[in-house]
Amino acid sequence: ISLTIAIAGLQFCWAVETGFGSPYLLSLGLKKSLVSLVWLAGPLSGLITQPLVGIFSDRCTSRFGRRRPFIVGSVICTILCLTVVGWTREIAGGHETLTIWMAVISFYFLDFAINALQGSLRSLIVDVLPAARQDAGTAWAARMIGIGNVSGYLMGFLDLASLLPFLGSTHMQILTTIASVMLAITVSITCYCTSETPIPPQPSAPGDGLRAFTSLYTSLGKLPTVIKDIFRIELFAWIGWFPFLFYGTTYIADLYVAAHESGDATDVELMERGTRAGSLAMFAHAVVSLSSSLILPLFSYSLVLSVSLPTMWTISLVLFSVAMVLTLAASSVAFGSVLIAMCGIAWAVVMWIPFSMIGESIRITSSHQQPQQPQQPQQEMRDISGNGSYMRHMLSAGTILGVHNVSCVIPQFVSAFTSSLIFAVFEHIQ
Repeated sequence: ISLTIAIAGLQFCWAVETGFGSPYLLSLGLKKSLVSLVWLAGPLSGLITQPLVGIFSDRCTSRFGRRRPFIVGSVICTILCLTVVGWTREIAGGHETLTIWMAVISFYFLDFAINALQGSLRSLIVDVLPAARQDAGTAWAARMIGIGNVSGYLMGFLDLASLLPFLGSTHMQILTTIASVMLAITVSITCYCTSETPIPPQPSAPGDGLRAFTSLYTSLGKLPTVIKDIFRIELFAWIGWFPFLFYGTTYIADLYVAAHESGDATDVELMERGTRAGSLAMFAHAVVSLSSSLILPLFSYSLVLSVSLPTMWTISLVLFSVAMVLTLAASSVAFGSVLIAMCGIAWAVVMWIPFSMIGESIRITSSHQQPQQPQQPQQEMRDISGNGSYMRHMLSAGTILGVHNVSCVIPQFVSAFTSSLIFAVFEHIQ
């Protein structure tokens, strides 16, 4: 629990961004087609940040460990960005254009910080746990993601301005304050309770980091088959997950507005109520996801109803696809909310099985390479810097997880541009 609890704090911050970022930017006056381009920050940061953080944390020789320095630095940046997001209007002094630009830039930096933190925390799990416990570790990480989502969307649904006025004057200010506090507390617990073995300093040649980064993308064919298959699946799955995460709240809000626009409420009031309805739907999604993360791993351990991880992943993707197709028939908030909640099952699997399979593959392959004795830290550093065997370099946890993140973010570019184009067409029609 102490190893993975930081992921709950991280996911709370992520829930605040994905669940309430789009309505917040729309409330500032940004067009929906441009909001889609703002969320290019996610795939862009994932394409750059996680691989770089993975490589350099694999090489880190700090006495505090390989991952801790990057975890602490990412947390500081995340909290600063959350603060600016919450208080953008106050910092900009009421200037509308400046407010929008500050919010957009803050979300970009926030995505970079969150991606760096996510990669470091995931790598820490692979580093600390043996192959036999990778499944349990990633299952607990999925549960923590569920807890973070439930907490984040619940807070978004509540009237925080009335309940906690001392934390801020607006809903977004209070949300970002709570997210910052939760992140600081949970990461502190993980860093204090988890032991890392520092790597002794090693001499490095100029350009070692650049060579490691370029070889990462030019030699992907040498990865284990299981890991390559996971990357291919993620490449297609995330075309669907990206719009779901960033527009789920807005989708329910639009259904709500369409059903109530003939009433006496103003457009602003309708959108506020619709956003709260969207928050409730995402809260239901988070509850289903958390419940699934507690129940589904039992099937992989059961001797009677044993289901393999690849089979479970396949079923979850089919369920997600069916739910997305049914959104075309949804005309009520209730039906739309049920579809959103259903996807919680698939989301729990996505946050568990791919990472479990990758972690287990890394550990098993590494142990097969060194059957007589464990690899020494000095040898590991030589491998990472490019002076040892290529496969040992590739089996560095941070590096592998960084490439996995790239397979998730590349389709997000496609999805973001497609969403922006669709929204622009509908804005022109209206």
